[in-house]
Amino acid sequence: MKDIQFAHIGSIGTAELLSVHNDLEMFLAPLVIRCEKYASYCKSRSKDIYTILDSGVLELFSGTENIEVSGKQLLELAISMDINEIVCPDSPDDPRGSLLLTKDFIKLWRKLSENEKPQLMIVPHGKDFREWMSNANKLIHDVGKCTVGIPRLFAKNCGEGQADFRGNIAKKMTQSYRNVSVHLLGAGDNFLLELSTLNENHSIRSIDSTFVHRYASTKLDPEYSYVSPIELNNDSIPINFEKTVISLIKKLENSLMGDHKKNE
Repeated sequence: MKDIQFAHIGSIGTAELLSVHNDLEMFLAPLVIRCEKYASYCKSRSKDIYTILDSGVLELFSGTENIEVSGKQLLELAISMDINEIVCPDSPDDPRGSLLLTKDFIKLWRKLSENEKPQLMIVPHGKDFREWMSNANKLIHDVGKCTVGIPRLFAKNCGEGQADFRGNIAKKMTQSYRNVSVHLLGAGDNFLLELSTLNENHSIRSIDSTFVHRYASTKLDPEYSYVSPIELNNDSIPINFEKTVISLIKKLENSLMGDHKKNE
């Protein structure tokens, strides 16, 4: 039985098909703002499953979204949809600026009443491991109990190709802080191999990815194709999408059990 929870992120057209395979669910704030259908779906899911609202900073950074969501908007959206957890605003290309941005958001969050406060997921950044860990420590000190999100871009830029890079960081975080959970943000081109290194790692709560949606939509090889953020405004559902999803999720679970070649 797998310990790590998955959020398979889909488009408006495929979110409901993917939802039955999700352990938790992550939503993009920019898409909530611009699409009433998606917003309604998100709110309805909060009644049934642990939900996470992402600020959409990475999508803005990569150009797949063009709506910048303020910290105040993010909090208002989360409260209105009964969201359990918010991914704090960050800046992927500016570790120091990202630290200050997240600290400002934490100040806004602290002003909420206790019954309104969602849990926070901080997303530290750093040009190397030392800077990343230093920024993580500062943010944890500010917020206390929280989730630490480890971005795939950090692993790509600083992990030197090590499939267990994020897993090792997760161990360090949970050994140092009893009140911290770890979430892996996104999946890169070695996702299956990364999963196969985590089968005995109990430091990671959850992981999200467009991986399943991308493969089922495009049929690009999931083991060797770079998994970039997808445009989440496509209502078309490919033929055999659901069958492909089920097959790939089985493959991911096999990878998590340490067998990333099984059922290829």
